[in-house]
Amino acid sequence: MPYFSNEEIKSRTSSYEPAQILENGSVRGPRCCGAPMADDGGCSEGCCDDYRCETCGHTVRIEWPD
Repeated sequence: MPYFSNEEIKSRTSSYEPAQILENGSVRGPRCCGAPMADDGGCSEGCCDDYRCETCGHTVRIEWPD
């Protein structure tokens, strides 16, 4: 199931693919320009992750649901 946080919807590019919460409960990070986006940190509370595309430089913060 694709998961879009509010910020992702507002800032996504045409080559962006959202993170997915898989049926087994694991998570697949977002993709951009046909490749997985690099982990770029996150917030200290652990409720979000930052990702960066190494091809085009697009960045996104994913705010995970509780």
